[in-house]
Amino acid sequence: ELRRLMTDPIFPVPLEVMRAKLEFRDFAPGDVLEPGPGVKVRTVGLNARSPVTGFRVEYAGRSLAYAIDVGPAVGTDERALEALIAGADLAVLGTDVAAGAAAPDWRWVLACCARARVRKVALTNHAQSQDDAALDRLGLVLAAEFPAAVLAREGSRIEL
Repeated sequence: ELRRLMTDPIFPVPLEVMRAKLEFRDFAPGDVLEPGPGVKVRTVGLNARSPVTGFRVEYAGRSLAYAIDVGPAVGTDERALEALIAGADLAVLGTDVAAGAAAPDWRWVLACCARARVRKVALTNHAQSQDDAALDRLGLVLAAEFPAAVLAREGSRIEL
């Protein structure tokens, strides 16, 4: 039950603090959801070894793709990922960047983004133990390989 998942220690506050009309619907990977006029959310199953769903939100001619736990180490289906992110204005992708410049997964993810012609990429899943200087160095390495790539960090703002 979602209500139980949205409690400490996983989530710091109960759903009731959101003060919004909340509606939950089941879906299967591959479904296209339409939560509002002109808004489409495409869902794609990405990993064979563990159930991971990627999402692509399309609205007013813009697109944002979001997926976590992607990369060869977790069994991501490369074609499914590239279909999800194809031509996206922004792809927010969680992959192993915690190991820094030596981690192969983020390089694989950026190669997928290049083939899929993603405009901007924000990578997540870097280690909390990495300080700002380490993240700055890693950001330079990422940008050298894919100039439109950044590390998603607290307070980041990216225009679509």
